[in-house]
Amino acid sequence: MIQNHGILHRGSSRFSSIGLPAHDMQMEARRQLRSLHLPRWSTTAAATATDAPTIIDYTSLPHDSPEVQALIDKHAHKPQTSASLQTLMKTGRGEFLHKMKNIKGSASRSGGESSNIVDDYDDGYETSSHSSSNDTNSEATPLVLLQVASFLRRELPIRLAHRINDLSRVPLLREMKSVKQVKELYTTSFLEILNASEHPPPPSYEDDDVHRSKEDTISHRKKQRLKRSEWEQNFAAILENVYERHSSVLVQMARGAFELRAAIQGGEVVLGGGDDDYDRTSMSSPRSEGEIRAGRDAVEFELMESTHAFLDRFYLSRIGIRVLIGQYLSLRRPPVENYVGIICGRTSPYEIVKRAIDDAAFMCTRKYGDAPEVIITGRLDLTFPYVPTHLHYIMLELLKNSMRATVEYHGIDADYPPIKVVIADGSDNEDVIIKVSDEGGGIPRSNMKRIWSYLFTTADPEIQEGMVAFNENVDHSIDSPLAGLGYGLPISRSYARYFGGDLSIMSMEGYGTDCFVYLTRLGNTREPLPI
Repeated sequence: MIQNHGILHRGSSRFSSIGLPAHDMQMEARRQLRSLHLPRWSTTAAATATDAPTIIDYTSLPHDSPEVQALIDKHAHKPQTSASLQTLMKTGRGEFLHKMKNIKGSASRSGGESSNIVDDYDDGYETSSHSSSNDTNSEATPLVLLQVASFLRRELPIRLAHRINDLSRVPLLREMKSVKQVKELYTTSFLEILNASEHPPPPSYEDDDVHRSKEDTISHRKKQRLKRSEWEQNFAAILENVYERHSSVLVQMARGAFELRAAIQGGEVVLGGGDDDYDRTSMSSPRSEGEIRAGRDAVEFELMESTHAFLDRFYLSRIGIRVLIGQYLSLRRPPVENYVGIICGRTSPYEIVKRAIDDAAFMCTRKYGDAPEVIITGRLDLTFPYVPTHLHYIMLELLKNSMRATVEYHGIDADYPPIKVVIADGSDNEDVIIKVSDEGGGIPRSNMKRIWSYLFTTADPEIQEGMVAFNENVDHSIDSPLAGLGYGLPISRSYARYFGGDLSIMSMEGYGTDCFVYLTRLGNTREPLPI
């Protein structure tokens, strides 16, 4: 028995049949894994009847090994599959179950796998049990859960592989300790999910079913259904761990940005004239006239556009991964009225804005002793399908900024002008639009680009350092000062853009700021998957 990085081989016949000496067995095992054609459970023609199957445990492979990088590259070359809000709702309600058999049949005829969220396993006698299209309160059936899990087992390794390679290539940030830790975390999750992906649940129909009696077929299918249920439960447990593990990523990446700022200002990193140029060097040997010296009061973020683009891609992808996992895990819990997973079919912007006002006012009062009044007007009765937690995050961030700007511009104990929120919608509108207006003095035009930068914050350095050193699992949307990580606005824009919306800001320096949140009403826009 030879063990090599988690690849366990029992029986020597497979090696002796090709004439390998004992000391070459280890190299042959590594060569086979590099080929990436071994299934997780396999046997060979040369093996005897008493040989056990070859087992590949991907989680035991070193993260920096060529084998792991080959697996990552293989999945990173596969296309990602985007989903719309409506697709997620319809899948959760079981509306696509009747399509699975046809999709599965066409995929098998073409010799490949379908990449749609609605493919995979089908039991004809179960498809009639799905909820009606108007029912948002029914519990997801086992077949719905299996359908979603089967999609995730293929899709998540692809998305994680894209981000792992991105983390390896991003200039500047890739050398930061915290970013390296995030890459390790993503690799761990990739390998865990890949283990489940390589050992999928059994199909509900097999070719040899036609040779069984009716009684044997029913008994066999019951056993197969039990195996599928056990696989789905185990897969859900894996994703619970992944979801929890990744909850700290936002703070870890913010810590990486803080480390980068400190390295630039401390002279450890010198920026060159190109987006991808950087060097860990001293201040004494400039490489070009256009070089930016560390230690300047202001860092020219325009020269780090590739870093900003990477962070936009990374966080948009993170939102997508958490939506897919969160939707699946939520479907496994008892149903909540008007909800399909994490999506509320009757999301009320008015109710969410009210909650965000309460949260922002609490934070503002805690810091300054008072908070401005907020007036809400417009379509207060409006409801539409959306993810309430996303909208709450966006509105809380905008209201925090407006309250802070208003108090600091007018002074503590002043008679503050109210902040105004307008909810606009019409029967022919393609968007629900929410405007937040304040008279907090506005933003200098020279800072307008920087408000979307993950490397820019108005917080004091002491506050920033305390934020990244604080408990990683804290909810930074509420348990944080009014200015902290510097991620609020760009993350809010990513949330708005995820389902086809947007966030824009117009400012009049010396007066105030208007923020516009655009949210698609129909929910039929597919997520914009970063490459």
